[in-house]
Amino acid sequence: MISATLALVTLTLAPTDRGDSTTTETRSTRILTDPMRLAGVTTVWAAISPNVRGSILDSGSVGNIVANFRSPIRRAIEGGRADHDLFTTNYVAHPLSWAVIGLYLRGRGYSRPGAFLFSQLHSVAWEYVVEGSYMKPSGKDLIANAVGAATAIYWLDGRLPSVGRIVGKEHRATVRVGSVPRSGRSTLGVTLTVSRATLGDR
Repeated sequence: MISATLALVTLTLAPTDRGDSTTTETRSTRILTDPMRLAGVTTVWAAISPNVRGSILDSGSVGNIVANFRSPIRRAIEGGRADHDLFTTNYVAHPLSWAVIGLYLRGRGYSRPGAFLFSQLHSVAWEYVVEGSYMKPSGKDLIANAVGAATAIYWLDGRLPSVGRIVGKEHRATVRVGSVPRSGRSTLGVTLTVSRATLGDR
């Protein structure tokens, strides 16, 4: 479901060409492949995380997901109030994970609004569908994810040194953000491979 959702909604994002002559992918190719990549990372993470996998198997249901989207604001408020995860989980790991996603999308050629929208669609899919299958979405996490992505996309992007100039165009830079264990759930761990190290190239 998460793959289909991300693939459909991202068709409207229209990433822009950032002038990287070494990139052979077209805009339409990125629109299709990027949702699949992030959905794949999410699916693998949900499968290997004992907390997430166990919770989905024990109490996950389509009914919970439907309920989340029927009352999205109320469920997010209630979920936020019930979210007593560690400070490092809610306010460090979550924004950092979505900051990495934002930088990845900018490096892939998306406009700032497009990258932010894409990142928030992924956030909603994680909170309302993956974790939302067994618990209410956390408003705290949704806000933290948005802040992390916005900070990276609108402020940090362009201020980082060019990875390409440091290690060479052909180096494959892997960005890893580990999860922080928490009671009953685990935040999204992100492992993204950025080909040709284009994050800093403008």
